[in-house]
Amino acid sequence: MIEFLKFLSGWLIWLFAIGCLMSLFTRGWLRGFSIFFTLMIAVPAYAHLIEPRILRVKTVDLTLPGAPAENGESLRLLLLADIHHNDHDYSMSVERVVREAKKLEFDAVLIAGDLVRSLQPEGISKTFEALGTFKKPVYVVLGNHDVGRPGQDLGLELTTYLNSLPNVHLLNNRTAILTVNGRDVWITGTSDLWERRIVYPTDNPPPGVPRLILTHNPDVAFDVPPDVEWDLMLSGHTHGGQVRIPTVYEHYIPTDYPFDINLHRVNVQSGEKQVWVTSGIGMSGLTMRFLIPPRLDLLTLHLPPQPSTDETD
Repeated sequence: MIEFLKFLSGWLIWLFAIGCLMSLFTRGWLRGFSIFFTLMIAVPAYAHLIEPRILRVKTVDLTLPGAPAENGESLRLLLLADIHHNDHDYSMSVERVVREAKKLEFDAVLIAGDLVRSLQPEGISKTFEALGTFKKPVYVVLGNHDVGRPGQDLGLELTTYLNSLPNVHLLNNRTAILTVNGRDVWITGTSDLWERRIVYPTDNPPPGVPRLILTHNPDVAFDVPPDVEWDLMLSGHTHGGQVRIPTVYEHYIPTDYPFDINLHRVNVQSGEKQVWVTSGIGMSGLTMRFLIPPRLDLLTLHLPPQPSTDETD
């Protein structure tokens, strides 16, 4: 079924055009069949040609452990994932994503992997140069498609180029400290889970300083050692099923644990944790999105109070 849909997606515009012409210029039962045929093609045509070009913004508030119910400090993050840029289909351009993102107010940008799906190495700079135009820090990790699982391994080329961009920080197995209005937040990035090369940090943040884990695959939540302290995981990978047909799409989400989109509370080695999953922007496999348009996630994180000087002495 999946292979048939892949084949069909390449012919949709022509099939839809033929159906419309037949509906206009035929009579009798053939015209009735033509109208029915056109309507049957309209849904996949929409999923292939229209919905992948709709970019929405989801705004949400997330409360980190220990944060007060009101009047506390907060920061705002822009999360995006699964751009899946492809030379050969209708993937949304990074330039458009950045242009729309700049209309929003945020303190930092986080990109949770799968920048590419099928891209020649010489096209990397032209495709991703817009990421270097953000005035706020940009934190990036790579996903399974970036490192050849499946497809061409562009991990080295992406790493080299992203590290050359201003304000862009590649956090594969690294931690960065984001400071906003005097508040520190640790952002720990991981390499892709399917590579099996994740190196977890050995140090934990000071009291009152939260740690976010930025990763591509939310299954990482169950892989983090219990001695690594963290408050929220930000990820992508699931695409929300991409073709979100109820009772069907869940079976095609490529995770070992029951992740979908949005907020999950999971019991892992270190206790109950929060995992946020964005539905992402691009497509893999089928060049369609249905009932789950591309989106940017604008997250307001409510922070725990800083301990007083007396408490930290």
